[in-house]
Amino acid sequence: MSELDSTDPSGPSLGDERRARALAATPVSVSWLPGEHFGVAWTGGVAVLDRGAGAEAVGRLWHQLEGDLELDAFVDVLLQATGRRTVELPGFAAALHVPGADRGVLLAARGSFVASARGAVDRSVTGGGVATWSERTAEDVEWIAVRSAAPAAPTEPADEEDELLPLLSGVVRARRLQRPRTPQAAGSSATAPAWRMTADRPAAAAPVVHDGATIHSPSTSARPLGLVPAPGAPSTPGPRPWRGPGTPVLGELCSNSHPNRPGSDSCRYCAAPVAGPPRPVARPSLGRLTTSSGQDVDIEAAVVVGRAPRARAGREEEAVLVTIPEPHVSATHLEIRPDGWDVTAADLDSTNGTFLCRRGEQPVRLTSVPARLASGDVLDLGHGAQVRVGELP
Repeated sequence: MSELDSTDPSGPSLGDERRARALAATPVSVSWLPGEHFGVAWTGGVAVLDRGAGAEAVGRLWHQLEGDLELDAFVDVLLQATGRRTVELPGFAAALHVPGADRGVLLAARGSFVASARGAVDRSVTGGGVATWSERTAEDVEWIAVRSAAPAAPTEPADEEDELLPLLSGVVRARRLQRPRTPQAAGSSATAPAWRMTADRPAAAAPVVHDGATIHSPSTSARPLGLVPAPGAPSTPGPRPWRGPGTPVLGELCSNSHPNRPGSDSCRYCAAPVAGPPRPVARPSLGRLTTSSGQDVDIEAAVVVGRAPRARAGREEEAVLVTIPEPHVSATHLEIRPDGWDVTAADLDSTNGTFLCRRGEQPVRLTSVPARLASGDVLDLGHGAQVRVGELP
């Protein structure tokens, strides 16, 4: 990997004093400029990824990004989220807070993207002309930016500072994210780096959807996470075919504000047209499971099946326990869980195993590696004990 250094990083000015004060007065850590790519913000940094990464993959990436990361860890998460090899990774620019360094930042870029930092010595890296990515460490950083290297359209305003929007944490359609040097907000730590994010996804409460494109903490809105109303749609749609505030995922809304898998032509609930760019939405129930013992279970969280099932350590609160009282079924036999808009199943080292039966195919014995399920699949636990999978997105 190569290292590129510049004492004049390409990036916007800080804008007028009035706008800087306005941004500083709100619990905002990042400003972003709308565009065609994906902007991602979390406590430990910011990144812009090529639009070819796909909305679902970027959504998975954001959910796995937590706190400060080394570049290797960031790339590992990106590989897992996209399902690609290193040489197939989408273009990106990232600015990562260096673990253990108050004002240290690692800049990385791949493809037609640029990462910049201003501080004791200004730094900038670009991903052009390298097979993997370029990277560089910057110290005493006061301002960071990640952006597409493509020039802005000539019809756009020359002063892009007036177009910047606020973001605390989440995924947006953007061509640039930045964290300018602004005064510390009231009550914040005086020793915290000015550019670094001041809040993360709340641990005890679900995030809320603010404007259909960004995710903010509950302190910025009183509305609980739920449907993102489509433009012109009523704020309270009709009865929802799911319950509770589902996990936030990237989705597309129909005209009745039902969330759907990105790329859907029509709504799976009401058949209305689906339109608009992907945005964070509350994931609905992805379908229903029916057991041979007569139980129906909505797929809204992990479902653990067994003779006396117990959730995995650390997942007790989110798991739904389904009991099949048969002696040949292991105490904790099988786990079915939503993954983005997909549903997967994994055998939990059961004694007699679990077989995935799909119409027109030979049964396959499941392992501990999650296997993607399809509508109509049957999970056979032996001796007539089964779990049937209903219609999936």
